[in-house]
Amino acid sequence: MQASTLPADVSAPFSFAFGSCTMAVPFLYDLVGFGGNLEYIASVLSPAFMLLLGDQVYADVDMYPRDTDALYEATVQDRSYQALTQSTPIFSMYDDHEIYNNWNQGEDDDPLYTERVGLFHRYFGQRNPRPLRDGDHYYAWQAGAASFFMLDVRKYASPKAMVDGPQKTKLGAVQKSHLLSWLLAAETPFKFIVSPMVVSSLGLHSTDEGWALYRAEYHEIFDVVVTHNISGVVVLSGDLHWAGFFQHGAYPFLFEVRPTMNVAYMDCALY
Repeated sequence: MQASTLPADVSAPFSFAFGSCTMAVPFLYDLVGFGGNLEYIASVLSPAFMLLLGDQVYADVDMYPRDTDALYEATVQDRSYQALTQSTPIFSMYDDHEIYNNWNQGEDDDPLYTERVGLFHRYFGQRNPRPLRDGDHYYAWQAGAASFFMLDVRKYASPKAMVDGPQKTKLGAVQKSHLLSWLLAAETPFKFIVSPMVVSSLGLHSTDEGWALYRAEYHEIFDVVVTHNISGVVVLSGDLHWAGFFQHGAYPFLFEVRPTMNVAYMDCALY
């Protein structure tokens, strides 16, 4: 992706789309594919760019047993996906299903991570801006009046069963330091923190993971926003298969937006 394709004028309005969870459901996919929502986004809504917040494939579903490469290939060659990716800049991040459901144990503990995150990079990640740290996946960029920080919430996460406290992390020390530095330095009116996993504690009603189990780090991050009076911070999140617009109780200024489900195969929203 070339930076020149993104809005540059901070006074000019623009729209972008974001979504997550593209599942090629066995048998159903052969009949309806991913539906027409991606083509509609590309041809009718025409956003300046789109964010894909993880679970671009479900490698733990036996549509292509033991052949994740074939699953990626089927996804990116899908007519709807091609309609979108050939006309719209894409920013993406992996979540758990690119590896397996609820994966959360660190790259050094699971050789499957190396194999499958390599496939993610080949088919999606190589389109992203350069990561903020060599060998990692998280990154930041600016478009018009908005700055964005795409989080990697899997690679460095502490085990979710660990007792919450200062030592428990979702981001790891280095990524968290980059995020806080970005928050302090960003001068755009809007600052989007993009998380493939739901940040609001309401997400715990739908899943047994997410930021609800990492509240110490959550407060550490957003206490910095309060202390330094940083305005315009918004959270975008994915993972859950239902729409949401949350005001965070501990931080009334903070709103989180989740994509609505247009069809059974892709969650997406226009912002």
